[in-house]
Amino acid sequence: MKEQATGISGKPRLRALTAGLWLTGAMLAVTLGVCIYAYPRHGAVGIAAALIAGFVNWIGAMGAMSLIAVLRGGPWVIHGLLAGMLVRTGLPLFAGLLLTHLAGPLAGAGVFGMILVCYLVGLAAETLISVRLIGLPTGQWAQTA
Repeated sequence: MKEQATGISGKPRLRALTAGLWLTGAMLAVTLGVCIYAYPRHGAVGIAAALIAGFVNWIGAMGAMSLIAVLRGGPWVIHGLLAGMLVRTGLPLFAGLLLTHLAGPLAGAGVFGMILVCYLVGLAAETLISVRLIGLPTGQWAQTA
């Protein structure tokens, strides 16, 4: 029987596919919440803006999570985290600025604010999932000083 990899906490590490599924579920939940908020205020354009916001953030989060999953098992884990931060932050920021300036109806529906809400909730979820993916302690920090 194959032994499951453990992180420095001694707990089993989360598999990359499981982490992706958890992250997808979290992003679907926040996107649904933004859709529920946007529809009464902006109609179909609000739904489109909310779906675009959720999709852009999901792509950024999955890109960051993929980098973390690929580089988690060696000396490159910090590089994976930093590159993931660049992808996770850069893609939604670029898309938000681009859509705000180029897409009139989406900008009127508040697509940048929706991207920001999806980003913040997705970031919290991704951070919790990444800690389990890498295998860092989730409780008190280990005293390694």
